[in-house]
Amino acid sequence: MEDRGIVKKIQDDIAIVQITGPEECSSCVMRKLCNPSGGAKEIQAQNKIGAKTGDEVVVFIPEGIGWLSVFINFTMPVILLIAGIIIGKILFGKDIYSFLTGIGVILLYALVLIPVDRKMKDKRYIPYIKEIIRPSTDQGLYDL
Repeated sequence: MEDRGIVKKIQDDIAIVQITGPEECSSCVMRKLCNPSGGAKEIQAQNKIGAKTGDEVVVFIPEGIGWLSVFINFTMPVILLIAGIIIGKILFGKDIYSFLTGIGVILLYALVLIPVDRKMKDKRYIPYIKEIIRPSTDQGLYDL
């Protein structure tokens, strides 16, 4: 999927790109979770082509990234909560301890997920800037 946007900020080799119109998200299955308001939204994208702040760009978002995100952020915690509750019930026998075991497993998952997420920034799973449509030096960019 490709979206158009404007580079708002550059951090190392990652650009913060503002995707403006709801038409860019209209075909995405994750639009209700990702951007419930339907307005402008900002995403992170690899900036291997050297876009600068203010450039209008095309961002390529790999197919399946929405489903992967749902699985990691929603499905896995539910599975881990249920598994933790079952393990807690087997080990401790009381409901409160099984619930606390389930919550503890989710917290461990979050503690593992945060550093893994930071390492995945340079992997194939994040969007990247495919091309610069209009450089920031173009006068038409400021007529928005």
